[in-house]
Amino acid sequence: MIALLLLGMSVGCTSPRISHKGAEDAITGAGAVYDPDVALSSGSAAIQDTAAVVPEKSAAPQEPLGDSSAQANVSSRIFAPTIIKDPAVQKYFSLYTKKARGSFVAVLERAQGYLPAVLERFRAAGLPEELAYLPVVESGFDPSATSSVGAAGIWQLMPGTARRFGLRVDWWVDERRDIFRATDAAIGYLKYLYAQFGDWKLALAAYNAGEGAIGRALKVTGAETLDALPEARLSAQTRSYVPKFAAVVHAVRYLEKSGDIALKRRPQPLVPIVVRGATDLRDLARAVGIPWKEFHALNAQYRRKATPPLGKSTVRVPAQYAAQVRQYLKRESSLRSVAGLVPYTVRAGDSWSALAKRAKARVQELVAINAGVRLVPGRVVYLPARVQARAGTASSKAPKAVGGQANYAVRPGDTLSGIARKFGVKVSTLAAVNDLAPNAILRPGQGLFIPPTDAAQVAATAAPRYYVVQPGDTVWGISRRFGAALEDVLRWNRLRPDAPLRPGDTVLVQAP
Repeated sequence: MIALLLLGMSVGCTSPRISHKGAEDAITGAGAVYDPDVALSSGSAAIQDTAAVVPEKSAAPQEPLGDSSAQANVSSRIFAPTIIKDPAVQKYFSLYTKKARGSFVAVLERAQGYLPAVLERFRAAGLPEELAYLPVVESGFDPSATSSVGAAGIWQLMPGTARRFGLRVDWWVDERRDIFRATDAAIGYLKYLYAQFGDWKLALAAYNAGEGAIGRALKVTGAETLDALPEARLSAQTRSYVPKFAAVVHAVRYLEKSGDIALKRRPQPLVPIVVRGATDLRDLARAVGIPWKEFHALNAQYRRKATPPLGKSTVRVPAQYAAQVRQYLKRESSLRSVAGLVPYTVRAGDSWSALAKRAKARVQELVAINAGVRLVPGRVVYLPARVQARAGTASSKAPKAVGGQANYAVRPGDTLSGIARKFGVKVSTLAAVNDLAPNAILRPGQGLFIPPTDAAQVAATAAPRYYVVQPGDTVWGISRRFGAALEDVLRWNRLRPDAPLRPGDTVLVQAP
């Protein structure tokens, strides 16, 4: 607890106003600001049809970052049946079961698509199942929900909290919108909060307001429970958060008993499929006949219409489409212009500033697109498509390499099959990225783009890994935890061996 009070960390999941966006808007950034309380009271909650999600095997639950002794006290239920007599809880219970009953049931219908997977993960983690209904309060179970302060996904995690619990949030991917990954992160965060406060009401209040805010309030007032905290120490939103959630839990039980809802239907099976970098998601969905809105709802973590170009990614599709998706992936090359980008092979002397000037882009944009990859001659990075028109080739009369800038000049006697064999790529891939027929006759001096193999690309572009410093951490301890040499961690972060670390600092623990 002492370590917590010294943290003074920023708000973790505060979400006063939420923007609920459709599948298309989730990519473009459009969407109207939405107030959940106003929507429920007016009966105008937006509902979207989403395929039910089958539970996948959950990752091992994260251990809390602080003292875990309180974990032994996790109970099967958070709220006693008598809590319904609390006037604040009764007010929201009446709203959800009477005036806003239709809208509340509609939110639960939307939750049908995700609830089986969420419940499965909470059971596996040994946490109260009631917590699986927290997204009703946080986001209305809408993966595209975004708050005015930057919280996102059904769990409304802030970017810092998400990264702290292992989620990827960058230019390409926002795993806060991935139901499976985000639920695992939320479980880790809730376990951490319970370990810090030893009380579920305080842990829930901290989930809403941030552990720093609740920790300071307890320290200043000397209170030990949420009910003992003076109202003036909490925002109106945090004061109503726990009663609202308690009302949701009781309303769900009430509506299930009355027959208005049935939350135990069999989920639609989903199949996770590994795809190459730079896979065009819209083209994939169109080719196999999955409506784009349905596909994106199941893969809402992708912020662009393509997967990240570096390394491999996973998409989830209904089981009946799995075979078609695999066939599509066999015939499609991943190295082509997608999402307005083209591959570029780094040359000696290249720098981000020079490439940014050439692309008429900001350095920060190029670094974000390429996830901070270092420029090494021969490595493939991605640049805005307009760079291609400015890139020279070995011959002005040669066809442009559509997959990226030419990095090989044809020699007398060369054939596509011979070049493909020499560089370990398929003839069909080599032909596709250069807009040529597989039996095309090559001219000496003609410029070709030779794509790297998947294995070489993944090995050459391993993503860097960062760690957020916690109270009591040392450079030596961090290096041991991640299996890195102490001198490497010191060099990567330009630190001295005796350098003090502050909670919240970011440390590079694996270099690309």
